[in-house]
Amino acid sequence: MNSQEQIVPQGRSINWIIKLSKLCNLRCGYCYEWNELGDPRRMSAELVERVVQAAEDVHHLRLKSTPTVRTTLIMHGGEPLVLPLDYLRAFLDVAHAHFGGLSHEIALQTNLFRITDSQIELLKEYRVVVGVSYDVAPGVRLTVDGRESADRVEENIRIVRDAGISLAAIVVIGRHTGPRLRMVYDHFADRGMMLRVLPLADGPPERPIDSFSISLGETIAAMCDLFDYWFESGLRVPVDPFRTYVKDAIRFLLRIPAQKYNRADAGDYAFFVNVDGRIYAERDTYDIPRALGDLNTERMAEVLRSDSYRASLAREAALIAGKCPSCPLDASCAGWPIVSTKSRGEFDNPCAIAPAVIQHIVMRLESWGFGGEELKRMLVEGAEARQYAEA
Repeated sequence: MNSQEQIVPQGRSINWIIKLSKLCNLRCGYCYEWNELGDPRRMSAELVERVVQAAEDVHHLRLKSTPTVRTTLIMHGGEPLVLPLDYLRAFLDVAHAHFGGLSHEIALQTNLFRITDSQIELLKEYRVVVGVSYDVAPGVRLTVDGRESADRVEENIRIVRDAGISLAAIVVIGRHTGPRLRMVYDHFADRGMMLRVLPLADGPPERPIDSFSISLGETIAAMCDLFDYWFESGLRVPVDPFRTYVKDAIRFLLRIPAQKYNRADAGDYAFFVNVDGRIYAERDTYDIPRALGDLNTERMAEVLRSDSYRASLAREAALIAGKCPSCPLDASCAGWPIVSTKSRGEFDNPCAIAPAVIQHIVMRLESWGFGGEELKRMLVEGAEARQYAEA
């Protein structure tokens, strides 16, 4: 994968981002895995079994308090579709063996530069949910030898959709996409594909930063402009994180308080597992001293009882307690933008982007004249309801 998806904490959802390998057939300039994209190492069959067992263990623990819990296992990279078909099938067989009777979903994040008929049949057979990382705008998502990838990805999107597999898209906001987000949105909306827009993630200094660098202010402006266009043009397809941002804005306008997210009470919403078996909470991904544990040698029961896990809980609680009270959105925000942020530098203030965009949405909803009853219906029914944009 070439971007890091932002997953909103929900007590009933557990998301496992499983780095099967870092090997990739593209060299997207902003990729946070930049230095490992040529590394052919992959998770061993034994480690895959231990990771999926860990996910099952957490699922059963959560069932004790949340009968509606649902686990999503995300096949991640690098580029998972460069792995052998037998390897992918083996992972899916292990996943189904552990989760056959449990509420779950298996997803795969791909750049879709290459896909075969056999892979398409495998994805259909196991009902894998597919997300494509694709920016539409050229200049950054290049092949290993520096060629543009867009034409082939476009053709593969058509092939996959024609095969009956629905696709969602992830778009990174960089120099190449920021001024063109309206065009990017129209591109996916015309195809009925929901999308998620993401700010730049932190990564190694060796990345060709001049090809994608964009400032925090430019990122916020681009997101605010896209929100306006998304809403005023009829909410044609869902866009994240706007669906969550709109709910936060409505709670602010209606003065509805939100309970702060607390992993110790609600449970973890995401685990990142690296190729080497180290497991992380989202905000601490790849910060080895802050790893929760090592699934090569530890079971999840041990990880969840460890000093490392307790330290992780304490860091997040301290971050929320130290930062949230000074935010004007504090009362109506559950605190998830802080705990799910991975970026560094000016993008990690922390919580540098979400409050600015949410306050813009508050201003827009007020200027568009939505009354209290309309806002309540929007909060219950979701921002996807097109009649609100057409009112």
